[in-house]
Amino acid sequence: MTEKLNILLDKAEDIASKGLQQCETLIEEKIYVFTFREPNVTAVQVADVFGIAATTARRALNELSDKGLLFKDTAKRRNIEYLNYDVLDLIDN
Repeated sequence: MTEKLNILLDKAEDIASKGLQQCETLIEEKIYVFTFREPNVTAVQVADVFGIAATTARRALNELSDKGLLFKDTAKRRNIEYLNYDVLDLIDN
């Protein structure tokens, strides 16, 4: 059990490290790391957590999505969800 947990944590650390290298701003870094705790978020949730404007949160989430770090679910027009599939895949395994 401990071995599986260590492997999982090593994978998460590797994913985070590679993702953080692609982040260009501090808020992108903070939001990206936050998606490891909450892999499914909206701009409003991120804005509330970090005390920033929803437009700022949305801009950063879109940047992370453009870089392939998050998936933007465009099925909705409002309250668009952003998902960290790398983290969700770790949880599913």
